[in-house]
Amino acid sequence: MTSSENKTLTSLFKVYESSLVSTEIYNAEGELVFANKVYLDLFDIKDFNEVKGNNLFNNPNYSDEVKDRIRIGLNHELDIFYNLGKIKTTNLNDTLETRKAVFKTFITVIKASSQDKVDGYVINILDCMNIDSFKNIFESSDRNMKEIINSIDQNFIFIDKNFKIKSFNDYSARNIFNLRTKEPIKENTDFFDYAAPSKIDEFKEKILPVFEGKKFKHIEKINSGKDARWFESTYAPVYGINNKIIGIVYNSYDITLQKRNEEALIEVSANVSLTARIAKIANFVWYEKGDFFYWSDDFFRFFGLEPYEIEITMESFNDFLFPENYDFIKDNFHRVRKEKIVSDFEFKFRKKNGEIGYARSVASPLFDSNGNIEKIIVLLQDITSIKINEDKLTEYSKILENENKAKDKYFSIIAHDLRSPFTGLIGLTEVLSTNLDYLSSEEIKEIATELHKSAKNIYNLLNSLLEWSRIQRGKIKYQKVEIPFLYLVEKVLDIFKNNIEIKNIKLIKTVNPDMIINSDSYVLELVLRNLISNAVKFVDYGGIIEISSELKDSLVFVSVKDNGIGIPEKEVENIFKLDKIFTRKGTTGETGNGLGLLLCKEHLERIGGNIYFSSIEDKGSVFTFFVPKD
Repeated sequence: MTSSENKTLTSLFKVYESSLVSTEIYNAEGELVFANKVYLDLFDIKDFNEVKGNNLFNNPNYSDEVKDRIRIGLNHELDIFYNLGKIKTTNLNDTLETRKAVFKTFITVIKASSQDKVDGYVINILDCMNIDSFKNIFESSDRNMKEIINSIDQNFIFIDKNFKIKSFNDYSARNIFNLRTKEPIKENTDFFDYAAPSKIDEFKEKILPVFEGKKFKHIEKINSGKDARWFESTYAPVYGINNKIIGIVYNSYDITLQKRNEEALIEVSANVSLTARIAKIANFVWYEKGDFFYWSDDFFRFFGLEPYEIEITMESFNDFLFPENYDFIKDNFHRVRKEKIVSDFEFKFRKKNGEIGYARSVASPLFDSNGNIEKIIVLLQDITSIKINEDKLTEYSKILENENKAKDKYFSIIAHDLRSPFTGLIGLTEVLSTNLDYLSSEEIKEIATELHKSAKNIYNLLNSLLEWSRIQRGKIKYQKVEIPFLYLVEKVLDIFKNNIEIKNIKLIKTVNPDMIINSDSYVLELVLRNLISNAVKFVDYGGIIEISSELKDSLVFVSVKDNGIGIPEKEVENIFKLDKIFTRKGTTGETGNGLGLLLCKEHLERIGGNIYFSSIEDKGSVFTFFVPKD
């Protein structure tokens, strides 16, 4: 038993020694190391030594499934039938004369020193007839357990599924601070407020699997208010009712001294080449006596050289630096010599083959017995990939910022477009509410017709907005089916049959009657419906609409051409832009919300297609979309 385990189990002995609940405590190997007086009296055991050392995993009362669960760190609750003679109930006043008894048994796995390592097991046994009377006792035990956790010099934080901090122990309150506000840890705050911003996405990616029952362990640096400290951290799932995961327990302990010792080992190592192999980084040494340099083999390779390919001088080192870095590196080096401190800095360099890289340099002075600098060890770490990722992150942030601006603009446009129909709707209902007694039936019918039209426009606008939102959030699932394309065209044309007849529009269909497209039927119907609707809307009486299809290689191209009013030249480039929605009334006053074509493009791109158009104002438009045939 380790000292950490011994400390934890000893604390538990004190907690349960005077408890009124029958309690057994086993060590990590499953050996019985403690049983309180209630347990001994309950099972008529005269001396604890009679049962000391009994192995939990040899107990026939527990199934193999129960044993496997507690071995991997899961608590368990079960009812056990004990075949006993005269036994005492847990109130110590009555005696139960029976050969069989049912006891509620709670097995708690103790993992105080590490979330990956079991320190022991606590088993509480309750007479089922007295369970209700022990509610307060268990609440007291829970408080005792919290006191034990608070007495351990480790961080314990409970996080819910929304990454909100629900509770933490005293040690966490003293050692964990919000990196932005510098305030101590608080309940109901975001757990990631206490992590470095650059690490949040990485942490989330690694922590999410914990909610699926996995564990995540790593070493991290945490701001402790005054300086940075290192912790070895474990994230483990917390199970609630029906063994469902309800959150995560974060446990960490301070390894700062260990980390500092590791760093000191690197700094003071006399065998530089061995240090380089252990640390897997390049290094060189400047010796005060004689003012000369030593380069490790890895240092040569760091710059794309073979060992000793060039002469070792400061000038040859400068050949790999950019001119703007000369003075910067020189100043840091002299600062180490003058102030006798460790200097940590980054610089850009160029390899022998011309590739540009980035390095992190740590220059550490080593002293002789008189306190004078004997040599300076410089360690180099290649951080090129980190810098590249940081640049990509900056680039992605700018893209995201631009997209968010576009979306903000989009929603402001939507709000503006909603205002007009709502204004009309409110005005019409106000006329009805204040003048109903004075309106004729014809006037009421006219107002009702306008109300219906306004309500329909609002509905169509909200429906389009909802669909756009679902596309952006990936909530629409696309499914390929075999589609007789001519049948689909006829189906869509039937929707606009009355409008086509009213405007006396001439239809020309050049569609292969045998064409079968293997694609998403909803998307194709939506696109056709939008394009034909627009064509009908923007052609005048006696206009012409032509629908054609063509197979090129493995793509099907579909065009809807009209001789309508066309699109103004200044609006052509804005048709598919998120922040520039173009709308206009049809030839008989038909209205739209300007979202249809944008939705068509969004859908088509997600099934491997696209859409484009050409238009001349007062001449007409041709809209063409394509999708894979199979």
